[in-house]
Amino acid sequence: MGNSASCSSDSGIENEVRIIMIGKTGSGKSATGNSILQKMAFASVSSSSSCTKHCTRGENNYDTGHSKYHLIVVDTPGLFDTGMETADVTKEVVKCIGITSPGPHVIIFVVPLAVRFTQEEEATALHFINVFGGKLMDYMIIIFSHGDSLKKEDSIEQRIKDSPKSLQKLVKKCENRFVVFNNKLTLKDQKKRQLNTLIEIINKMIEKNEQPFYTDEMYKKAEEELQKRMEELRKANEKMTAVDRRTTVRNEVEDEGGVLSMIGNGIYSFGQGMVTSAVQAIGVPALINGLTSWLGKTK
Repeated sequence: MGNSASCSSDSGIENEVRIIMIGKTGSGKSATGNSILQKMAFASVSSSSSCTKHCTRGENNYDTGHSKYHLIVVDTPGLFDTGMETADVTKEVVKCIGITSPGPHVIIFVVPLAVRFTQEEEATALHFINVFGGKLMDYMIIIFSHGDSLKKEDSIEQRIKDSPKSLQKLVKKCENRFVVFNNKLTLKDQKKRQLNTLIEIINKMIEKNEQPFYTDEMYKKAEEELQKRMEELRKANEKMTAVDRRTTVRNEVEDEGGVLSMIGNGIYSFGQGMVTSAVQAIGVPALINGLTSWLGKTK
């Protein structure tokens, strides 16, 4: 994955593994992100009220013992259960696109083992699929959090078999790409073994996919705007490395700088054409409505 994940030497994304975390509030999403990064990058509180209100990014270098990666994890807010306004939800979706541009290698759907799979959790996955299109499923992996609740005599396969049909169907659509995570592990070797298992699944998924990371027209529009901004940074300081330029624009996106609205405007223009031609993702009209509200557009 190290080679397939890297583009050109001047892209600023060499050896990156870009990960988007989605899941219902209280699913253990933030704690799972911390386990992947092997450090406390995200605030984690197990409750029904969303701890994550905005898309936030965490990064860390990781060595499996065989390969080295630069992990980038984006923790997303519980879009369906935080009471967020449509404009705010849309802004966070655009922010997520900007941070993970030119596209995520994997979308991780976090499902807690400690509670029964619900319609709200299913809706979280369907929302992203509706916005980005069915091809997104080729890049999705399910992490079953709260692995400490899985008793020794139990198996994850049996748990899935006993789960609601909707979860079984989702697992099948992901081509059985799943892993159990225990975010309460304390021994370093155990935590590393757990993460290495996930990275192995990601590697196999990328090898199977024709494109090493997910992309679509929205991501392409975002990357165009980011490249413009990075060129401005290069002209202002030619000693600035490609990695530093990429990091700077990601910080600007996360901090809701001007480049974020530039990305939003680019996606808005593209999205209007999609709505007119009635093609691809069924969630695009809702996204355009959100962009209209957030960017102050007039219909």
